[in-house]
Amino acid sequence: MRLIILVFSAVILVNNLFAQTEQTFTLKQAQNYALTNNYQRLNAEKDVLIAKKKVWETTGIGLPRVEAEAQFQNFLELPVSLIPATAFNPMAPKDEFAELKFGTDYNTTAKITATQLLFDGSYIVGLQASRTYKSFAEKSLEKTELMVREDVAQAYYLCLIADENAKLLQDIVANTEKLLAETKKIYQEGFMEEQNVDQLQLTLNNINNSLTEAKRQKEIALNLLKFQMGMELSAAISLTDNIEILLLSVNPEDALSKEFKAENHIENQIIKVNEDLMKLNLRKEKFSFAPQIAAFFNHQQQNMSNKFEVFNGGTWYPSTLWGIKAPRNRWSKT
Repeated sequence: MRLIILVFSAVILVNNLFAQTEQTFTLKQAQNYALTNNYQRLNAEKDVLIAKKKVWETTGIGLPRVEAEAQFQNFLELPVSLIPATAFNPMAPKDEFAELKFGTDYNTTAKITATQLLFDGSYIVGLQASRTYKSFAEKSLEKTELMVREDVAQAYYLCLIADENAKLLQDIVANTEKLLAETKKIYQEGFMEEQNVDQLQLTLNNINNSLTEAKRQKEIALNLLKFQMGMELSAAISLTDNIEILLLSVNPEDALSKEFKAENHIENQIIKVNEDLMKLNLRKEKFSFAPQIAAFFNHQQQNMSNKFEVFNGGTWYPSTLWGIKAPRNRWSKT
């Protein structure tokens, strides 16, 4: 029992050590991590997978369908059919019927049916719509990835700014404390009034309050970054990029020199795909009154006997046919 407790405690200790291991991230590394773990991005990726499966499902509707069926019947009592007795005896009364039994005791049927959709306007439009929806999901995923990169970058910058702000306030606190100590010495020597010491002490208190608030803001910014990255808030991370270097790497002239094209903007592309979906929906409604036509092929084998001869060489009677049908009435309200 003690050994089990020791092993269990060791496992917990090792897990805590790994959980407390600090991870370092550059801006690019943080963005790449978010593209793998961000919740919104993962949901958008699942939507793409759902859209792809919807295309497969819709495509399968138009593929040939093959159905097989087997049936065995054993009549313990054959059904009786009533036929006017005059059919066998013209002298029989008109209200008299002859009782006849038709059929065999054992009936076994095996059949196979193949159906192929020949024309269905709604199916054609639906297949186009499913592919367009897949494109819509892919564009939405691309937009989500852009937003994730942007959100992570903003949170990363906010963390760096909060960190710089806290460092600056710490330096101010150190300098103010040094100045306050010197001022107290001067006051003790009688060369300064007590009011100046009190004012400087009040200033130091205010700066300490600002430093506490800055540290709190730094913690909030870091938690926001973890959330945007899809990381546990309890994880320990540190940022390695410097805000000055990041700002120097941004050249506003590059953005101004690029020619803006609306068709290249992801929002415009999503609107275009959504417009195509609405047009396809209108076409689907127009085709809803068009006939649906399918071809079918049926082959069956039937064994009929007063003895059970299915597995010992009984006689099988074949039947084969094909045809064309309208599986659904477009004008029906049901």
